[in-house]
Amino acid sequence: MTYSELDLKSMLNRAGVVGKVPCETLINLHFALRDEFVSNKPTVLDLLQTASLVQEHLCIGMSLQQAIRDSAMDVYVRPKRNTTLKQVRKSSRVPFVDNSVFRNTTLFSIQL
Repeated sequence: MTYSELDLKSMLNRAGVVGKVPCETLINLHFALRDEFVSNKPTVLDLLQTASLVQEHLCIGMSLQQAIRDSAMDVYVRPKRNTTLKQVRKSSRVPFVDNSVFRNTTLFSIQL
């Protein structure tokens, strides 16, 4: 199911993220990552989970930029990285995979 931008902003507002800049940043980041991923594309639930985490981070005094970055890492990048590591370990039967491979992913270089 596809949602309009107004629907997405409304859902983000209900999740506690208010304001034009935070909402548009989260929506743009969501669609950019959705276009980037080949499999296991993020859903609207991932966007809402990110929004909820952003709200929690803002409540404890984190800056908006840091809250969005940390929340996006928790929702979009870490699960993808863990799935990839499991697949690599399973296919190559290597007991250890160097995590430095994932340090140059596009999310680490995103400037908010």
